[in-house]
Amino acid sequence: MAEQDMSSIIGRKIFFIAPTPTIKNYVVSALRDDELEVYVIDNCKMVKNVLAKNPGSICFFNLDSGLSLMGWFILLEDLSNDESLGDMVIGLISDRLDDSEKAYVQQHAKINGGIHKIGNTPLKLLDAIRGIAESEHAKGRRQYVRANCFSENLHELMWNQDNTIIKLKLADISTSGAAVKVQQKFLPLIQEKSKIRGATLRLGTRQFLIDFIVYGIHQRGPNTLMITIFQQETIRVLHDDLQNYIYEILQKHMAEEMELLALDEKEYNKLGKQIKIPKLTVDPKAEKK
Repeated sequence: MAEQDMSSIIGRKIFFIAPTPTIKNYVVSALRDDELEVYVIDNCKMVKNVLAKNPGSICFFNLDSGLSLMGWFILLEDLSNDESLGDMVIGLISDRLDDSEKAYVQQHAKINGGIHKIGNTPLKLLDAIRGIAESEHAKGRRQYVRANCFSENLHELMWNQDNTIIKLKLADISTSGAAVKVQQKFLPLIQEKSKIRGATLRLGTRQFLIDFIVYGIHQRGPNTLMITIFQQETIRVLHDDLQNYIYEILQKHMAEEMELLALDEKEYNKLGKQIKIPKLTVDPKAEKK
């Protein structure tokens, strides 16, 4: 399936580059509540390679930390000229850009995600980014962000049925349900649309009591999967814990991917010292108008 077709289904990743604690705690958290797939990259030396692995992403760069302002401008120009990144959206966040600097970066880089301020409250910033995420179809047709658990140890769903302990390995999980790998010996015991109460969801060292419905049994490649939907009471009680853990897994997988990538050795701050930004000249008569 073409990359564009996939993005229409699973949406687009959103990256925040060198975000402040306010952006992390308020904006990133709120977007995750919206069931958008949001990541944080604190290391500026990883930006190029991570985005190359995730073309077509939506990226918001905090220009007030990480690199010098001119260093950021060089990195942004490089990204804008990299055709391998697909239809990437770049937005900037800064409380220190003056009009001349805004004009310069817009002339030299494709800033199609706007230039935004944090100011005294991040609410306006959050509203602006939500609007961009919606216009760029960041959510796609999926309702929930899912984390792949195949590579995670001790991620299981267990319950007792007909004096048999059923223990199944998690394939993936969202805040609304999970998919688990079913061994053939357990298939006769599992009925579609059945309700299971008092099951144990094990996520590493954490365990949760949950109720769920067996939504269906599907074949995914070589694996037979049981698709579950958590009951509303389970979702109400465990939503925040599940969401936090899902993003721990997603961010962990992203960090593992980053560890395999080479650092960007370009000296952006040093090169940025060579940039001289011309000051904008304003016609006093036009200003009065």
